[in-house]
Amino acid sequence: MRSHDSRAAWRALALSLVLGAVLAVPARVQAESSNPESHRGWLGVSTQTLDGDLREGLDYKGDGVLVNSVMDGSPAERAGLHQGDVIIQFDGRDVDSPERLRELVRGTHSGERVRLEVARGSRRETLSVTLGELPGEMDRRVVIRTRNDDKNG
Repeated sequence: MRSHDSRAAWRALALSLVLGAVLAVPARVQAESSNPESHRGWLGVSTQTLDGDLREGLDYKGDGVLVNSVMDGSPAERAGLHQGDVIIQFDGRDVDSPERLRELVRGTHSGERVRLEVARGSRRETLSVTLGELPGEMDRRVVIRTRNDDKNG
């Protein structure tokens, strides 16, 4: 009889460990998702590198990335960023490629306010942007697509 009690105790212990682990995972995920510090920023633009032909066509000689499109309802749209703008700086840091912009945005939490320095035509402007959190299924990723990304899917 004693071995039966012992097996039942081990089963109960194993079941409590499994249930504890299963219940702890959703609690941890919920804590992470409710913590604004855990969410990466989202700008909501598609950009491309400025090559010689684009610089010539835009009559622009500096560094930066060209904004191909601005997503509807995105933080970029709310801040007044337009297709054809050239993003020169992100919060005081130079932007010389779409990958650099992606890195800078990913390194910033959603809800943070940043400054974008842009070239628009012949003038420079500074826009204030509050980064958002990527909507929908792609939560916790940043979408700043480049022309090459568009070709790859």
